[in-house]
Amino acid sequence: MSKGQKSLEMIVGMIILLVVAAVVINMFLNNVKPPDIPDPKKMKLEQISSTCEQWCEAYSSGDLAAGISYCSEQFSLVGESEIAERREGIRSYCEDSFYCFLVHDCQLANGQTLNAGRCKELLCQKFKASYLEKKDASEEAAIDYASDKITRLIKKGSCDLGGDESPDNWYTWVFEAQQTDSGWKIFCS
Repeated sequence: MSKGQKSLEMIVGMIILLVVAAVVINMFLNNVKPPDIPDPKKMKLEQISSTCEQWCEAYSSGDLAAGISYCSEQFSLVGESEIAERREGIRSYCEDSFYCFLVHDCQLANGQTLNAGRCKELLCQKFKASYLEKKDASEEAAIDYASDKITRLIKKGSCDLGGDESPDNWYTWVFEAQQTDSGWKIFCS
């Protein structure tokens, strides 16, 4: 065998060895992945959704207090004022102030849905009824009380959801909040 032929065989052998080494290293890197680091925002949203699901199920079974919690409990994701979006229903909400009806679809046993509009009705009815039970007052006074109470409970958040007429602005579109001299107000009827 000539010296040139040995050198050529050695070069071909080295190339084959490099290809095999590259394949082995690639297989190793593809099979050994770093552990997934959970997104804290996603984890908190899943926890909130689970809480909302529990309230929804309890309300569907007749627990009015669970329905009130579902509609009025305010959540925040890491204190941020960014806009978050959903794929269904009301698409946008502020991450620093949102409610179950914005992130969870509550299908009741009777086939109805506890959505933002139904939540407004439920809260207004509850607060009017509780005012009338405690005081010998007029319907108008009860409506004023319920409007004040729901305005204190339901907040849009600090982000910009678009204009007042935008369907993405659930606060003005569904809750029909209106700007007054003293700030935003939700009116019960």
